[in-house]
Amino acid sequence: MKFSRVLCNLAGCVLAAASLAGCSTPGSLTIALTIDGDNDPQKCVDHHVSGLVVRIEDEEGSVVTANGYCQDLGLTIDDLSEGSYDVEVWLEVFNGQATSDIMRVKDVDVSDDQDTRVDVNFRSMGIDP
Repeated sequence: MKFSRVLCNLAGCVLAAASLAGCSTPGSLTIALTIDGDNDPQKCVDHHVSGLVVRIEDEEGSVVTANGYCQDLGLTIDDLSEGSYDVEVWLEVFNGQATSDIMRVKDVDVSDDQDTRVDVNFRSMGIDP
């Protein structure tokens, strides 16, 4: 009797594991920031830049905007559905005013259960003093 109960419990565990294997979690998008090819946070201070703004748009036109600190040299946006996104990234000064060129990256593919990295390099000449 005990052996059949163990087999029954084992079978239940196998079925539960199999059903979970089909589940997926949303993906994420990480923006990695450099200025003049350098990932030194001091570059943000040198250029009087405080903020990093990321705007992403999916294929249906839905938009998500996220803000971070320039000195963090990046930003991750979680809970994105699998699909293709257009990404815009720019730098801001303390009062929230854009102070850089807008960097555009089109057709960034995000997959479930994965983090997609986008490297963005701002050139000093594209940052307003």
